[in-house]
Amino acid sequence: MRRIVFVVSLACLLVTGCAQDRMTTDVLTVVGEADYSFAPRVVTVPRQTPVTLTFSARGEAHSYVLKDAIKDGPIDNSRGLLTRNPTASNDLIVAEATQDETVTVTFTMLERGVYLVYCMYEGHRENGMFGTLIVE
Repeated sequence: MRRIVFVVSLACLLVTGCAQDRMTTDVLTVVGEADYSFAPRVVTVPRQTPVTLTFSARGEAHSYVLKDAIKDGPIDNSRGLLTRNPTASNDLIVAEATQDETVTVTFTMLERGVYLVYCMYEGHRENGMFGTLIVE
């Protein structure tokens, strides 16, 4: 049931476009908010282009985890991305920041697709801390 709710929620995000909460860029800033959300929630990046992500954690530690990045091989992690698997063996931590810290990483998405991103800390994803990374 949770999976169906998540898929429907993700579809709604994609269909509505979330105009005020969406950006397309190769230089982006994402904030992990204290209310368990990402700002922006939906990000579009170009395929096969290095993307510089500045990730900030407000209020407490947060992470920016890409689901199935290892299994599907859509990400080039040769630039020193974290390779620890957070909650599933195929997920990759793209960025992790302690409370009120900002980190910057560069990564390249190799394949087009729609990917789930989430925070790996206990209770964060369940409270709505997830989003979408679209690769065009």
